[in-house]
Amino acid sequence: MKRSAWKWIVPVLIAVLMLAAVSGAAAEQSKKYTVMLYVCGADLERDNGQESASLADILATRYNAEEINVIGLLGGTTRWAGNRFDPSVLSIVNVSGRRPSKVDEMPLGAMSDPATLTGFLNYCREKYPAEHYILVISDHGGGPLLGCCVDYLFDRSLLSVNNLSKALADSEFAGRGLDTIAFDCCLMGSLEISNSLAPFAQYMVATEDAMYGLGHEWLAGLENDASALDTAKRIADSTYLKNEKAITAQKASQLNSVSVIDLEKVPGILPALNDYFENQPTVDQSNFTAIANRRRDGVDFGVTESGGNSQYDLVDVGSLVKSFGADSELGSALMEKLQEAVPFHVGEEDRCLGLTIYHPSLNQKTAAKSMETYAGLNFAPAYVDYVIEYTAVMTGQPLANWANLLTQRGKADKAVISNYTLELNEEQAANYGSSRMKVLWKNEDGSFTFTGVSGQTEMSDGKVTGTYNGMGLYAVDADGNPISGVLPYSLAQDGTVLIPAELSLPAEDGQESAVHQALVYCEMDQDTKNLTPGGVLVWDEAMSCWTGSFQTSFSDYSSILIHCISRREPENREESLLPFDQWEAAEDHPFEHAIGEDWSFRMVDVMNSRDELYVSFEVQDSQANQYASIPTEMVPPVPKPDIVSVIYDNKDLLTLDHVSLSVMNQLTLTGEVTNLTDTEMIVTLGNLQINGKAFDQTAEVYGNGENWGLLKDETQMLNLFVPMDALEGEKEITSIDFELTVTNAADNSVLNTVPVSIVLVLQLS
Repeated sequence: MKRSAWKWIVPVLIAVLMLAAVSGAAAEQSKKYTVMLYVCGADLERDNGQESASLADILATRYNAEEINVIGLLGGTTRWAGNRFDPSVLSIVNVSGRRPSKVDEMPLGAMSDPATLTGFLNYCREKYPAEHYILVISDHGGGPLLGCCVDYLFDRSLLSVNNLSKALADSEFAGRGLDTIAFDCCLMGSLEISNSLAPFAQYMVATEDAMYGLGHEWLAGLENDASALDTAKRIADSTYLKNEKAITAQKASQLNSVSVIDLEKVPGILPALNDYFENQPTVDQSNFTAIANRRRDGVDFGVTESGGNSQYDLVDVGSLVKSFGADSELGSALMEKLQEAVPFHVGEEDRCLGLTIYHPSLNQKTAAKSMETYAGLNFAPAYVDYVIEYTAVMTGQPLANWANLLTQRGKADKAVISNYTLELNEEQAANYGSSRMKVLWKNEDGSFTFTGVSGQTEMSDGKVTGTYNGMGLYAVDADGNPISGVLPYSLAQDGTVLIPAELSLPAEDGQESAVHQALVYCEMDQDTKNLTPGGVLVWDEAMSCWTGSFQTSFSDYSSILIHCISRREPENREESLLPFDQWEAAEDHPFEHAIGEDWSFRMVDVMNSRDELYVSFEVQDSQANQYASIPTEMVPPVPKPDIVSVIYDNKDLLTLDHVSLSVMNQLTLTGEVTNLTDTEMIVTLGNLQINGKAFDQTAEVYGNGENWGLLKDETQMLNLFVPMDALEGEKEITSIDFELTVTNAADNSVLNTVPVSIVLVLQLS
């Protein structure tokens, strides 16, 4: 070439090289691995910055960036932590160096659109070539019926399992071009999903239950792995450990179960599954309950204690086959195929093989509307037909008449246990599923307020039996005085107390505080009856379920709101009575408080402080229909005190009404104090004497929280607690005397002192 030609060729070459160096779209040299992160931020990022934290965890592994690309596509949320990425476009980031850096962008599209995933995969194949490719999908997951990736910019749309399969089929990775597909999403470890993805990767890593975050330690040393299976095992191990740590810290109830699925072996399961269910009896009304009971013997995943329509109805397929019978030739053949397809599984339940399957059980709503979706998964046709048969009976006419259920009064004893029974007829007993017993307080207006729930019920010989320990849930101050009315709760099977609440996260960066509908997991100290809040399940509207994937604990929130709703019993008793939570709402008495202040939850004796307690059994039949028995007045376990008189003067200053006493683990005196003056006041109970003997216990009455003291005509509860050991030696209480000191809330000056005398007869032994 002539020297004169270089005068213009060299500058052009330099310019081209410079453009390639600064352009994120320029292809890099081939490396050993490219890890592709498909990150749909949704509300996890918007509220918690959770996906940004996951990217930071990747950087903390200090993986070998000379051998490994980690490239992410970020979208699906209204806000990225620190406003580092623009939510109005799809950002392509290189997760390396000190922080993830944006290298390119794609026009805004839905993360639920298969074309978005296809475009990202092809982009990575072209721009970040490698010997091996791994795809990680991050966001909410909802199993085979819902899919994953809830896009909060596109009407909370979801990437269905069929569209996920389409995205891969249309990409450059069709034909097992991926080493591994790993899900940083809940509930994606299903047989249906792995079958749909079988043509596109060698292995899949997913969890059967909630996902608290994919462990990323496997990135360190990835370039030295001998095989894709070794890598998949390390992904599963690190994920299991991360989930175990989160579940322990949050005291959550999820089962930790992570699997490596050999996608090449999965299609071989389907003929065996078909053969097995072709030889099962046709589901009809005559055998439905027996089949439903076997179904419930399997190990469920995606379970919460909050009602049938929040369940995913996913069951470990190995445990399902065992409950149906795995000893036959067809059962053994199916189990063998399942075991071959799961070369590695870490979990806590021995009956599990590591793959779930959809089988309706509790969620009628999902079952009724999802059969078309399920049939369209191109799954084992004999099993799909079986599920459709089962669903038709499950959502059809009730197999028994549950009208006019009557609770039988139970026996009372001094062990603070009240026993009640519900007699079932032969038809009802044959179609019984489960039950619980609720205790309700009847208000003056005839409505009912939830007060307590049985720890467990049992059904034997057509009779359901329930017990109640006499306790109600309250929020109490540092001195143990209630600062709320009785609060709603439920009990998990292991005795964990679940409190429904609205929890607010601290507001940051000028943003509005995120509010989560939540279930708060609480452990109860059996001696003090104090509750320690731990993990939190958050209601996910897009998934119509409770999820632990937010990885939050009670202490992460700034305030709590609990709705305490009284309800009216339906008037028409000729029909089957629905459970209490479905009765017409009468009035809400909300409890709202800042979290972190000096208060706590405690179980408090309510048996004698509430005069009109009623019992109602709530029954769920084998079809997951729910019914309730007509509320029956409870017999108190110990005699009520005979209060002869309550004597005090100064009735132009205040009134003390509805005085009551109870004796369980302590002597409890309650009453309602009303301010009759124009002065905002605080009322203090002191100089307590019982049978003429002085006691140190005191109590105070304040305003409703918005004001410090009681305003004119405001009424608040007076609650006094005296430990039983302080009453040692007393066999009978005949008098209680104390003084109510009235203080001006503005300047703490004493306005007056009101002596109170209570004459009563209360036997202590």
